[in-house]
Amino acid sequence: MSTSIGFAPHLPLILFWVLAGLAALLVLGSFVIGARGAWARALALIAVVLALANPLIVRETREPLSDVVALVIDHSQSMDI
Repeated sequence: MSTSIGFAPHLPLILFWVLAGLAALLVLGSFVIGARGAWARALALIAVVLALANPLIVRETREPLSDVVALVIDHSQSMDI
């Protein structure tokens, strides 16, 4: 059994990355100018970006297949061509 995290964004991927980059620039700008509440804005934007990324927990259970193969041989007249 294997567990991993996958993402299925609610938006097209290019739009998602553009919005995430814009949010990062806004937060960086608020830190540069020393705005009050910059940490709260950063946490809120991270939460929104993660919610739009739609993370999924993927659990896979795999069972090995047997090594038996069905072999079908057709000797009919249509196969002689």
